[in-house]
Amino acid sequence: MAELPDLHINNLKFIELTALQICKDFDLDSSKIKLSGKAHFAFDELYFQVHPFIEELLVKNKKGLYRALYRVDISDGKIASTLAMYTDKPASEVITELVLKRTLQKVITRELYKAQHPDIFNN
Repeated sequence: MAELPDLHINNLKFIELTALQICKDFDLDSSKIKLSGKAHFAFDELYFQVHPFIEELLVKNKKGLYRALYRVDISDGKIASTLAMYTDKPASEVITELVLKRTLQKVITRELYKAQHPDIFNN
């Protein structure tokens, strides 16, 4: 996984935006995701709220999970190679971490781009 998200994993704004994006990508009600507002715990809080949903999709609706993973931009190959590296962890945990980190990476990229090009986003 790219190092970019790890640099910002305790940034509350980025984690909140990540939560909203995950809700959008997985068609979740955003009011169900509750973060305490403590930046140091936000990533873990999000993980523990998203994981049960991904675990349920993995068991009951793999097709729906793969559609959502496509929207998040995680390829089948990335999933397979990461699962092969972490054979000691349940697949749902590995996939949840992939989803959170990839979504965080997209949020960071979008926010950095917006900061570099305010003229485009202020119209």
